Parts: sequence; structure tokens; C-alpha cells
Amino acid sequence: MGYKDVHKNQPQELEPAYLPDEQYNFRAMFLDGVFFMWGSTFADSATVLPVFVSTLTSSSVLIGLVAAIRTGGWFLPQLFVARIASRLSRKLKVSVIGMAIHRSSFYLMAASVLLFAGRRPELALALFFFFLVTLSLGDGITGVPYVDIVGKSISHRRRGRLFGYYQAMGGLLAFGSGFIIRYLLGPQGPAYPVNYAVVLFTGAVIATGSFIAFSLVKEPPGQPATVQVGLWDYLRAVPRYWREHPVFARLVTARLLANSVWLSIPFFAVFARDQLGVPAGTVGLYVSAQMVGSVLGSLALGHAGDRLGNRAVVRATAAVVSGAPLAGLVAAGAMAAGVPQVAAVVMFMPFMFSGVYAAAGWIGFTNYLIEVVPAELRPMYTGIMNTVMAVTSFLPVAGGLLVQLAGYQLTFLLTLVTTGLGFWVASNMPEPRVRQAPNVKPG
Repeated sequence: MGYKDVHKNQPQELEPAYLPDEQYNFRAMFLDGVFFMWGSTFADSATVLPVFVSTLTSSSVLIGLVAAIRTGGWFLPQLFVARIASRLSRKLKVSVIGMAIHRSSFYLMAASVLLFAGRRPELALALFFFFLVTLSLGDGITGVPYVDIVGKSISHRRRGRLFGYYQAMGGLLAFGSGFIIRYLLGPQGPAYPVNYAVVLFTGAVIATGSFIAFSLVKEPPGQPATVQVGLWDYLRAVPRYWREHPVFARLVTARLLANSVWLSIPFFAVFARDQLGVPAGTVGLYVSAQMVGSVLGSLALGHAGDRLGNRAVVRATAAVVSGAPLAGLVAAGAMAAGVPQVAAVVMFMPFMFSGVYAAAGWIGFTNYLIEVVPAELRPMYTGIMNTVMAVTSFLPVAGGLLVQLAGYQLTFLLTLVTTGLGFWVASNMPEPRVRQAPNVKPG
């Protein structure tokens, strides 16, 4: 079967309203998502980690490298993993291997901070980045199989709620954790570097619960890809997939432009500390603000995706993400106008909008992809999209250079322009949802 034949027949088949073991898998995946989101709060690449790196170096480029590695490490392995996963009828083992690498790196990162950040900052910085790379790559290995397992295990009627519910619950727990982080990193908490080590160890322990929960998923068998090709053929096929599937091309373009928000995200907290004079402990409150956005976005957009379709969620996501750099510009303007109190309050908004984007990205873009591509090529399309997205991994480094050369405001302005273009592209995307099978209660 050629590529054009596949696209010609993309998904017309009816999906059953309920899938085998769906209720059990829904619970297991819900717990996995809750623990992962909650644990990740303690190693957040938009708040905690950039501020920690700023205690070891004054380089904006190295601070931006934190988000670049975290994002790039997630995206880069996925086309390679897609080639392996597409051959397998069950992909849970691939995800479990990636999760094990991620969690063990989390613990080792915390240990390196505790042992070396206070005495040998250069070594601590090098080890931090090494374990950040392995942690991020481990997380990236899980991406392709995770999407396929969700697509096989959870029906379209509940996928939006799955992402929405676990992100909402994880976000609520993370909101409370923001106050814990504020205490630990504030003057009343442990001395440096014990404070950062405790934050990271706490996140690693919580994330271990996610590993256990996902290991218990009962994955149904799937259909391996009927066409097995080499890695070079995969890479050569990307332009063809792009040409022959314009809806997929628009989806990836919209996500690329929305993800350009990473030009600015790593620098919001550092900007607030350096330009607005907020204390370091406020990072914990920024984490809480981010989680408020995640909870509200998860609940609202999860139900919207199930009821209205994921095109609406993608459009809303693209609109909201533009609000993050806009709020940064408003805060800078308020500071320049001599009203620092207004600037300090407005500065919570970029983190709220970033939280909505983090939640809606999974709910909207991932579910849209699941619905618009053929099931047997789902790993391939997921791998292509996430590999293309890897080009945005270096945006935080580019943002760091922009901050050094032109300042925070120009960086925020450029981000507003690119995310605004993302909203324009998303506004022209069609609704992919197809006719579904009659509702049948699970046996």
C-alpha cells in the first residue's frame, strides 16, 4: 500500500464507543498523568531549573539551554523510536524503558546538586546538564508509544477527559507544591544547595508513582505498520507526508508557531527577578500560577475537545499562548511607567497562560493528530510531527542571545508576532472528527 493509498483511506472506519479494559486503563493512565505532572513541577523548565542554573552562571544562553535540552530531548528521539515502535503490536515496554531512564536521571540530578553545587559549581553545572539530557531523552522515548497506547486504549469519547482530568488534578497538587517550593527556596528554607536538592528529590519520588501506574496499563494489541522502511526512507518520506496530507501539515505548522513561545518562557522568571525586583521565593508562586492555568485549561478544554472537537481546542490554544509574551510586555511597560506594583501582578499572567498551553497542547494537538491520521501509521505521524518540532528546541538558546543583545522586551515582542501567526494558521484548520459507532456500554 503506497502513501497516497493510505491518505485516500484515512480514517473512515468506525471506532467503537468503548474499548477493552478501557475503564481500568483510564484509571491507570489518570494516575500516571497526575503523578507525572505533580512531580515535574519540582523540576519545571520554565521556573525552578532556570533559576537554579542562574545561581551557577550568569549566562543567559546557558539559562536558555535548560529549556532547549528539556524540549529537544523530548522531541529528538521520536522519529527513531517511531521506526521501532511501528513494528510492534504492543509498545508498553518501550515506554517503560524510557520512563526508567527519566526517573533514574531525576534522582541522579538531585544527588549531583546536593554534593557539588555548594563546593564545585562548575562540576555541578556540567553534571546538571548531563542528567538533564538523559532525563529529557528518556522522556522523549516514551512519546510515540504513549500516544499510540492512548489511541488504542481510550475511545475518542474519553480521551479529552483523560488528559483534562489528570492535568487538572496534577495541576491542583502542583499548585499546592508551589507554596512548598516557595518555602524551600525562600530565606526560611534550608541553606543552598540543600534547598534545591530537596526540591528535586521530592519531584523524583513523586514521579516514581507515575512510572508504577503506567507499568500497570493493559495494552491491547495493535496492527503493526504494513510497510516497513529504513530510517533513511522515513526521513525522505517526510516531505511526501507533508505534501499529501495538508491537514497534517497545517497542524504541525500551527504547533511550530505556537511553540515559539519558548523564545520567552525561560526568561519570564529571571526577568521578574532582575528587572522587577521580585524575591527568589516568588518562583514558587509563579509555579502555582502556572498550575492554575493548567487546571483551568485542562478542565475547560478537555470537555470542549470531547464535545466540540479538537479543532476548537487547537484554536483556543493558539490564542492563549499569544497572551504570555503580551503579558510580559505589559509588565515591562508598567515598570517603565513607574507602577511596579502593577508590573508584579501582571507578571503572574505569562505563567498562567503557559500553564494553559502546556495542558491544551496535549488535549488539542495530540487528540487532533489521533483523529486525523490512519491508525496503523499513528506512530509514524507522531514521530514526524515531534521530530519536526525539535527545531523549536533551540529557541530558548536563541531567546537567550536575543536577551543579551536586545533585551527582554524585544524578545517578548518577537514571540508575540510568531505566536500570533500560529493563531492565524490554526484558525484555518478543519474539523477532522468522523462518524462514530453507536454507543455500546463496556462489558
